[in-house]
Amino acid sequence: MSIVSGRILLIEDDPGDIELIEKMLRDSDPSSFQLEKTRNLKAGLARLLECDIDVVLLDLGLPDSTGLATVAKVCTPFPEIPVVVLTGHGDESSGLQALQSGAQDYLLKDQLDPGSLLRAIRYAIERNRQQMEVERARENTRDTVLQSLDRLSGAYTIVTASCQPDPLRSRVPDVFEELVTRYAELVEMALTERIFKEDHSVSRRLRAMVQRMGFFHTGARDVIEIFGECVKRELPRQSEKRYRLFLEEARFVLLEVMGRLISLYLDCYLRCTEPSTSE
Repeated sequence: MSIVSGRILLIEDDPGDIELIEKMLRDSDPSSFQLEKTRNLKAGLARLLECDIDVVLLDLGLPDSTGLATVAKVCTPFPEIPVVVLTGHGDESSGLQALQSGAQDYLLKDQLDPGSLLRAIRYAIERNRQQMEVERARENTRDTVLQSLDRLSGAYTIVTASCQPDPLRSRVPDVFEELVTRYAELVEMALTERIFKEDHSVSRRLRAMVQRMGFFHTGARDVIEIFGECVKRELPRQSEKRYRLFLEEARFVLLEVMGRLISLYLDCYLRCTEPSTSE
């Protein structure tokens, strides 16, 4: 029996289970896949960030994460990577709940055999491939996204031209470049903070960047151009899957920047228009 070729990541800490799965895969079809292993969730998430894994075999009882929360921690940041959950002996209820949390399939360890393991992997990879084809058709490729950014930037240029004729890019090009770099760094930090639940002081860094934008009278058009330039530069640097993660996070950061910038300008306006009191 052959499977769709690909790279499998096994996130499992039990040496006996690791050896058993390795043997099953090796004996069944060793030429169709590459197996990689991590023994905790943090290392697994770090490996998934490289975005070249085709399917995950995920144990629900890891040293740093247990239960159904483990499934969400993988499926939420990496929805494009299919997950097959490995549940404890006779624990079918957890397997069914794992499907509701985003897993493609589940396997009971006490019923594990080479045939069922390979079938689950084949199913997960093939179903994921079909889902990605549907999504790509709906989104009409990454190039369309970038073209939309250009149109959006142009629309903001028209709307804001009367109140701010000179864009930040031409007024202070060195500051524009600095903000593009800071924006990309902030998106990367926000992405890793969301996945690993680690504190990278993203909120503080974002406030500092917005203050910098405010000092140079950055408008909505300028923010859109910073966002657009940032995601365009990342396009040739990353794989398609990794780029999609970056783009999603960049959109979240864009909304946060816009909101904070509006609040900053509103506070300044209110302070300037507040009537002075005199004896």
